[in-house]
Amino acid sequence: DDPPEPDIGTASCEVKEVFAELEQLVGLTKVKAVMKELYSLVEFSKIREGLLLPPISEQSFHMKFVGNPGTGKTVVARL
Repeated sequence: DDPPEPDIGTASCEVKEVFAELEQLVGLTKVKAVMKELYSLVEFSKIREGLLLPPISEQSFHMKFVGNPGTGKTVVARL
């Protein structure tokens, strides 16, 4: 089964716009899923921080996009 979709209902307008732009891209199903997972992880980390709980891990959000020319790497990176 697929994991539940993250709730972006409480997200800022900017975050909603980025997800809307991402959804308009053709294909890139895995990229879209990973971006949603990352968003959920960041939101979960903020909740834990607000409750004064220790972080689960020291996560770095740097990414490296690799692939053939014309596959949308730059478009996704700019989002």
